[in-house]
Amino acid sequence: HTLFPYTTLFRSTWQGYHKADIPKLSIAQQVTGGKYNIANQLLYNPILSLVKASVIFFLLRIGNTHRIARVALWIALAMNLMLAIAVVFACALQCTPARYVYAAAEMDFAAQKAAGADSDGMLNGEKVKGGHCFHQVPFFLGSAGMAVLTDLIVLAIPTVIVWDLKMSRRRKFVAIG
Repeated sequence: HTLFPYTTLFRSTWQGYHKADIPKLSIAQQVTGGKYNIANQLLYNPILSLVKASVIFFLLRIGNTHRIARVALWIALAMNLMLAIAVVFACALQCTPARYVYAAAEMDFAAQKAAGADSDGMLNGEKVKGGHCFHQVPFFLGSAGMAVLTDLIVLAIPTVIVWDLKMSRRRKFVAIG
């Protein structure tokens, strides 16, 4: 018994495989993989942000007399929310037309056929494409970096809370660790 949709996702998108190990996929297989990829992109960051927000609300709920800690938590919550919204919109609108994000193979083939391109999709020395996307690797690295930054901020705030507790310095270091 397989776990759907995860096994289907990995089987369709070949995530975790080296590019050289991926067999030639049909256009239909590439479109299916693209649909799973965009669904993953659109769901991952909001879920990550909700988990981070729950930690922030928990820290706000346990309370602290430090105004700096409370303000930092609210700032972290705002940053987390803005990042989640920005990444979702960027993922949804990363290609023009929007469906090109998952249907690139199908749309490129149709555009190449309509333009009379050769078997490699080239016409007059240029690759014929059915749409375009912004540079995804820098975007994904940047959004991951921002997610890690908000993680570090959220992890650092309890240090201020623990440091004010009435316990030995050794126990404080253990609690912070």
